[in-house]
Amino acid sequence: MNTSTTMSPLKVAAVLLSLLWLGYVAVEAWQRWPQVPLDVGADDGATASIYRDAVAAHAGRALALALSVPAMLWGVVRLLRRRPY
Repeated sequence: MNTSTTMSPLKVAAVLLSLLWLGYVAVEAWQRWPQVPLDVGADDGATASIYRDAVAAHAGRALALALSVPAMLWGVVRLLRRRPY
């Protein structure tokens, strides 16, 4: 049984790359957040509904994009750690 608490260099690299990726996606998602143009009334119910749908779609795409790279890195690390050298 392995009781070591140290992480392998491969895992450390994967965690660091994942954190950098998550930070990048968060900044891009924040900068590209949907906005209501100034010439459109935000009090209208139809405009509010469209805006809510746009925000939900934007957040869903950002979440999927943010989780894709860490999931792939997790799979690669698991695959490489199982291989006998």
